[in-house]
Amino acid sequence: LLEKELPLLYSHFKNASLQLEVLVSQWLLTLFAYSLPPNSIFKTWDLIFFDGWKGVFKLGIARLKAVESQLISMEIEEMSKFLRGFR
Repeated sequence: LLEKELPLLYSHFKNASLQLEVLVSQWLLTLFAYSLPPNSIFKTWDLIFFDGWKGVFKLGIARLKAVESQLISMEIEEMSKFLRGFR
């Protein structure tokens, strides 16, 4: 999905040998509760409950798209740190 929606970012992750699933697993396991500001969590959950897993992936792609230009300019260590603290 990332390869289709954000091909430049996908290539950057692949070239840096970054395993995105490891870094964003907390997003998925907590349905973004720890990675979004508190005032947006309920709207996010509404989207997820309405769209199901499709909503989860839409939101994940949207979050990555919002910071794509920043991520593309980073090395693997910097990307990893950024994504772990991304709110």
